[in-house]
Amino acid sequence: MLYFINFGMPDHKSGIEHAELKRLKLFEQHDYPCKIIARDWNRTLHVTANAAGVDDDHLLGMFDYYQKAEHVEPRHLSVSDLDFGLQNLTTQDETDRNRYIVKRQNGAMVARVNYDPQDNKQVVSTEMFDGYGNLYCVNNYDSRGFKSLIQWYSPDNKIDNEEWVTTDGHTAIRAFYKHPVDDNQKLVRTGWWLSDRDGVVHQFATMDQLFEFFLNQVNATGKNTFILDRSLLADGALTRLKRPAYTVMHLHNSQAGDAQKPLTSILNNNYEYSLNNINNYSAIVSATQRQTGDVIKRFKPTCKTFTIPVG
Repeated sequence: MLYFINFGMPDHKSGIEHAELKRLKLFEQHDYPCKIIARDWNRTLHVTANAAGVDDDHLLGMFDYYQKAEHVEPRHLSVSDLDFGLQNLTTQDETDRNRYIVKRQNGAMVARVNYDPQDNKQVVSTEMFDGYGNLYCVNNYDSRGFKSLIQWYSPDNKIDNEEWVTTDGHTAIRAFYKHPVDDNQKLVRTGWWLSDRDGVVHQFATMDQLFEFFLNQVNATGKNTFILDRSLLADGALTRLKRPAYTVMHLHNSQAGDAQKPLTSILNNNYEYSLNNINNYSAIVSATQRQTGDVIKRFKPTCKTFTIPVG
């Protein structure tokens, strides 16, 4: 399998996404198995990818993988489909804010249900309130119509931890937040918890470590090709794969901080690690012959070098 590594497939695409789409189409025409790997969670990942011509068979999201949601039949989810576990609730549509207000008979807030006015009021998220009127969690719904991410709030109204669930409600991934020592106002992610597809639990300090574990699971049988289009997502991970794979670092931009001094200037920080570890990859792809020549002169790679125009 040939994999192209990116953070996602957004509506507003850069040259990198356009290059991936053209490459995907080329390999599809030659019946070569290929997928775009999307590291980050995004509720509209499948909508934007499908709209760009990437069907679910050619898309592999890391969160989808562990949530067992790579292929889910889309369904329309409306406010009437939601179960708040209470009876005799009233629902008011605030059309100017694209949301419903759900209340008890005594007027106490139960939830705010945010919807997409462009998609027949498909539910986007529900903000849940306790009996004292405090926000305690936000349920985020995948655009295909199921609860995907639960964000739990602390008493001071900040995200305390996050929980990604499978389509049948089992927890697959958690992220935890804490106050850093030097800042009592800001919460930062301090760890990740994963229950993998076999039910084995793992813990990671960073998203990078979680993504590296994921890439190793994808490469469990080896003999794959990984093209790193967003270098900072896995520049280290691809040098530490546990099984053999053909790994390609793709230079989509100038490798030099000063393009007029490619042999002496400070490096583009996006490529600093990969260029200083160049021989730990199978190949480097540059956009022009001149760039390839500059890379060879400065780094003297023993790995393969290729010149392939980005478009």
